[in-house]
Amino acid sequence: MVVERRVRIIVAGALGVATLGLTVLSIASRRAAPPPLEASASEAPAQDVAGAASPDVEADNGPPPLRADELSVAQRPSVAPPIENVDVDEAPAALRPAYERLMAGEYQEALWLAEPVAKSGDPRAQHLVAYLSETGLAGERDLTKAGRFYERAADAGDIDAQVGYGAFLLTHGDEAADYVRAAKYFRRAANRGDARALARLGALYADGLGVTRDPVVALSLIERAAAKEDPDALFYLGMAHLTGEGRPRDAETARRLLSRAVRAGHAEAAYNLALMHRSDQLGEPDVAFAAALMEAAAKAGYGPAMTAMGLYAHNGEAPGSAADWFERAAEAGDLQGRFLYAVSLAEGDGRPRDKIAAARLATEVAADPGVSEDLARNVGQFLKNLSSDVDAAASGLRE
Repeated sequence: MVVERRVRIIVAGALGVATLGLTVLSIASRRAAPPPLEASASEAPAQDVAGAASPDVEADNGPPPLRADELSVAQRPSVAPPIENVDVDEAPAALRPAYERLMAGEYQEALWLAEPVAKSGDPRAQHLVAYLSETGLAGERDLTKAGRFYERAADAGDIDAQVGYGAFLLTHGDEAADYVRAAKYFRRAANRGDARALARLGALYADGLGVTRDPVVALSLIERAAAKEDPDALFYLGMAHLTGEGRPRDAETARRLLSRAVRAGHAEAAYNLALMHRSDQLGEPDVAFAAALMEAAAKAGYGPAMTAMGLYAHNGEAPGSAADWFERAAEAGDLQGRFLYAVSLAEGDGRPRDKIAAARLATEVAADPGVSEDLARNVGQFLKNLSSDVDAAASGLRE
């Protein structure tokens, strides 16, 4: 059938994109930014943050190459940086019960126990209340409460809250002034050597968000964070060497840095490293190792990796059902995966044929503000062809 040939062409084209296309996602935020304000003189980078000599991260040969049995990555948080490595014994006595409930995964109880302590002025309790309120782990999300308690804790000097509040302002703010404030709080934590803040502040300088764009300062900050093995900084620096943006194009240096990011649990690094191993950028392609890397990123919940796994499965290069992977990618919010799931439904490939559902999904992709021009064009042609097929079938029935 003509529609089957069109579907094969669509999938083959998408496989080429997944093989060759490399994505650099913002470290500091997962959403598009409004036009930034220029930083005021008082918010210029402090000398001890931006003026310090950068470590020679790229010159470090690092650990030996990754092995497939080492691959276990985690999805990067889309909201607040997680509260990690809580030391219950070092916490104030009044906060220990809340931390114990947090570590046990009893988030509602942790929030109930932390709120009175937070209201008494304890910054660690305030950070905990802010985190639980933002993420919704304890029930409904309350962004107003989260912002209020983040700010209190950050202003009291809690370094985790300073990083968390900066990320909160980038994720949930809708004004350029929010980006300036985010840079201010990241700078406070960066001045104390926090790797997360160094990486996020570097990302702001790279994009000119809330500060005056300065690629030199950006990479200086990111290199310092990478030297502390910050996963996002290692990823960003690896991608800079891969794309040649701000650093000499050097696939081997990119491989080393991305490998270190993967060891630190970075799903996007695993995705991009998989694409490198699948191509000839590192010499002879290693399709099996690329698939293992991609599967690790997909299992961590990274949508583009799920889409790639679906394409590999469709091409007979990975086990499992392509439609299953595409459906998971669609649920994870990946637009390419959602479109390919619509194609699967239209063709009845791994799913019962359902052209109405296929048209609905494809229309959603076309209407998404984040859709690329190429994808929008492919979706438009798909919908046009789908409509023609439906009209032709209806005409045949009438005859």
